[in-house]
Amino acid sequence: MRATEAEDIVRRHELIGAASILIAAAVIVVYGGVPNPDGVCPAIAYSTAVEVTLDPAWTDHDDLLLDVRCQVADDGWCDLVGTSDGSRWAGRATSPPETVHVTVRRGAEILAQEDVSLSFRTIDYPHGRACPGIQAAEATVPPPR
Repeated sequence: MRATEAEDIVRRHELIGAASILIAAAVIVVYGGVPNPDGVCPAIAYSTAVEVTLDPAWTDHDDLLLDVRCQVADDGWCDLVGTSDGSRWAGRATSPPETVHVTVRRGAEILAQEDVSLSFRTIDYPHGRACPGIQAAEATVPPPR
């Protein structure tokens, strides 16, 4: 085999490798992640960020606190944990409920108790569009009636 023929073979292999990389990159861009041809998502329990806030119509909310807890399901399991920082409660849950019970208080005085529905949105698709990943859940406590 001549040297130029060997060089041609090496060049062809380099071109094939470069073309493969470009095709893989195009697939990632089009599908938003690593393709998932089987339609099976990995069994990963992502933690969901949960935020509960007071509606802006609440007045004098600087010294208020929010207590947020699950509406416990039949199995009695809930892993929602978080803290209140004035008119905002922030927490996490691996399996957040659809509805939370919120108590608005000033010190020991209870001002309102409300069941509010969480609104969910996916914020990341690490395994492609077919497999939602990390989510955020938000709810707003309406003003007192």
